[in-house]
Amino acid sequence: MSKESKELGSDRILRLLDLVPFLTSHQGIGISDLADQFSVTQDRILEDLSTLWMCGLPGYTPLELIDLSFDSGYVTIRNAETLAKPRALSSEEVTALLLGLNYLMDQISDADSNLREIIEKLIVKIPHTASDVHPGQVLVSHAVPATYRATLLEAIKARTHLDLIYHSLNEDEMGHRIIAPVEIRQERGVEYLLAFCFSAGDYRSFRLDRIQGISDSSQELPPTLTKSSPSVPKMPAVVRVLGSMRMASEKFQLNNSSAETVQMVEYFSEDWLMRQIMSCSGEVVLLEPSHAVLRIRQRAALALAAYSTDFKRP
Repeated sequence: MSKESKELGSDRILRLLDLVPFLTSHQGIGISDLADQFSVTQDRILEDLSTLWMCGLPGYTPLELIDLSFDSGYVTIRNAETLAKPRALSSEEVTALLLGLNYLMDQISDADSNLREIIEKLIVKIPHTASDVHPGQVLVSHAVPATYRATLLEAIKARTHLDLIYHSLNEDEMGHRIIAPVEIRQERGVEYLLAFCFSAGDYRSFRLDRIQGISDSSQELPPTLTKSSPSVPKMPAVVRVLGSMRMASEKFQLNNSSAETVQMVEYFSEDWLMRQIMSCSGEVVLLEPSHAVLRIRQRAALALAAYSTDFKRP
């Protein structure tokens, strides 16, 4: 009984709103069965029915009030058309359903076309119950396909090359690489592939969840390629923090200090450095290297000019 007494008012209101359409479609249901359906005691469901008995449209005469009968132990309801429509799902409920349906879709084989069609229809229909949720906004983060992992492991064992389609976060584009995979390892819960990239002429690490396609080139891996990866030199840069030091520390792994300080950072890719600086929206300013500063200015000028109606890309 103590658990029932701690019920939030908002929870009871939602249950009352759900009771009306449920009773409308389950005329004559027993009190005990109704309590079981809503996971409450019979005393609590009787209190809810008594509350509904006093609800209705303005005027509050017997003509406007909901007509409930439950003295016999069985519930019937009339004059409740205004609340007979089931309550719309909340954004959280819609999101949970979409996540579940997307997960089920990934587990169903292509042979079960009927089941996949039903799920696809549900995914389209469900968001209409919540105006701020769109099916395209709710997607399950796909795990690495088992076929990709099997192909990588087989190539590592057979010492063969692979054609890789990879989404590079630095350039934010899809690229085609020819690689010689060496090993799969895990860091902070993320799987990486260590491989020799013939496009870069050096060893590189690839996140498995960013691999968009793999094909076996069936070429033998030269014996000179081993796990010992040559160290890739880091390049220095100088930045001035004008805003949030916490944000700057997360992006550039800076030492904790007060704002408006000049600090040295290290980077591997100039494109990555530019993207990080521009994403700070002026809270972090790049001072060196000068050629990267110039590129950022040029890119920022193009971005601003794009808002002009008479701007034409050269």
